[in-house]
Amino acid sequence: MNANYTWSHNLSDTFAVSNNLTDYYTTLRDRNLNKAPAPFDIRQTFRVFWTYELPVGKGKMLDVSNGALDRLVGGWSLSGITQWNSGTPYELTGGYSTFTGWPDATSDSGVVLTGISRSRLQNELRRSAAPSLIGADGRANPAYLSPASTPGVLGQFLYIYGPHLVTTDMALRKDARIRERLRFNFQAEFLNVFNHPVFAAGTGSIQSTSFGQTSTTQVAPRSIQLRAFLSW
Repeated sequence: MNANYTWSHNLSDTFAVSNNLTDYYTTLRDRNLNKAPAPFDIRQTFRVFWTYELPVGKGKMLDVSNGALDRLVGGWSLSGITQWNSGTPYELTGGYSTFTGWPDATSDSGVVLTGISRSRLQNELRRSAAPSLIGADGRANPAYLSPASTPGVLGQFLYIYGPHLVTTDMALRKDARIRERLRFNFQAEFLNVFNHPVFAAGTGSIQSTSFGQTSTTQVAPRSIQLRAFLSW
């Protein structure tokens, strides 16, 4: 078994959804306004790799002396990889451009929080349901979130981290010796073995009628792959 943990932090001059997207500062008077986490700012990652040889077969705990039977029930091993990642960031947008910057006059001016802290907002949006933040028409509840719409005044640039990623892959392997230099190997791989849905981040536009909702997942449904080969 091998386990490892990584803590990291990635900052950028401006938030971008890809590494080849061109963007501009809101104003050259204060470039720190656009300082933001990078889209791949995954703060924490934990992984466990393991392999377990089943104690069945010739010379093992459950000894099998018969050669033909040993080839059938011996030589099996089970392995797996479990991964846990913290969420990736996305930006909350208000849909207004209240500040005429240069050369991009269409940049979003951010949002305004009322009666709610950023940490509480983060926790609410990570829940499977956050009814208090959603208005009757699907947009953000204006009691807590509203777009920055006053001319010449910027709101807050908020970056929320999406759901955690938790996934487990497993494999079952059979290794059988046919002759001295000829071996048969069979392997069954189960990707996302528990078929656990890991949802992606929700819609970040507070004026969208699907604010905070998501219809996509970070990992595919369970997939089973079978392979067999000879080695000599």
